[in-house]
Amino acid sequence: MMMSVVSPFTVRERLQPQSPAGVRLHRFTVDEYQRMAAYGVFQENDPVELLSGYLFIKLEKGPPYEVPLGIPPEVIAGIDVPQFPQRRFTVKEYQSLMKSGALHPALNTELVEGWVVEKMVRDAVHDATLQVVIDALQERIGKEWKLRIQSATQMDDGQPEPDLAVVPGPSRRFQDMHPRPIDIGLLVEISNATVSYDRGPKMRDYARNNVTRYWLVNINERQVEEYTDPTGPTDCPEFKTRRIYREGDSITLTVRNQTFGLVPVSELMPWNPSQAG
Repeated sequence: MMMSVVSPFTVRERLQPQSPAGVRLHRFTVDEYQRMAAYGVFQENDPVELLSGYLFIKLEKGPPYEVPLGIPPEVIAGIDVPQFPQRRFTVKEYQSLMKSGALHPALNTELVEGWVVEKMVRDAVHDATLQVVIDALQERIGKEWKLRIQSATQMDDGQPEPDLAVVPGPSRRFQDMHPRPIDIGLLVEISNATVSYDRGPKMRDYARNNVTRYWLVNINERQVEEYTDPTGPTDCPEFKTRRIYREGDSITLTVRNQTFGLVPVSELMPWNPSQAG
């Protein structure tokens, strides 16, 4: 394996602030890097090197590199990561990272568009809103559909963990593999600090993989954004239809081809102190 380790960083350096999106690109420690090598996560001729925690492509070796690579979007990389090609991960490689112990589950990561992303530490308003949305959906969808809460889904190029995924039952249905887009009736993200991430890399990943319906519960603007009609794996994947529902509106709860009535946007939002009294 064509790998080298340069400038190991300290714990203090690793705890860099998150990007404005509330998430950040994972920085690998030397120990994690060595575990990847020992476990065979990469191919032997993988032209990568660890520089300040990031897996850069050794440009003097290529092209063609014959490995997944790209420049991480600024929304997860921030302004401190050099804009040079880096090694991305396939879903299989990411799962190997988890099995090898190179990525401990306590790190709270997900794979989006091939990038290992550290998710934000959730605050009280996020978690309270998540519970409010769970309550609103669960009482309407009945027993046929199940709510998976902050659990992995498997895309062709990622393993994101949406706040909510509505999938068919029974509960043991996905004990051997994570739900795929064809299994998912509705994905929901709760956003306050992560709006640009949930509208950017995550939404592209969902559109690329043909997730049919995506709700972004936007706490800051107190609105629900519904995205439908994904383009699939195009150069610029997107949802062709976007509808905005604000307080005073109601959104139709549709899961696959089933409709479960209207949900007032106010039922999906945290309590607004300005409306007290």
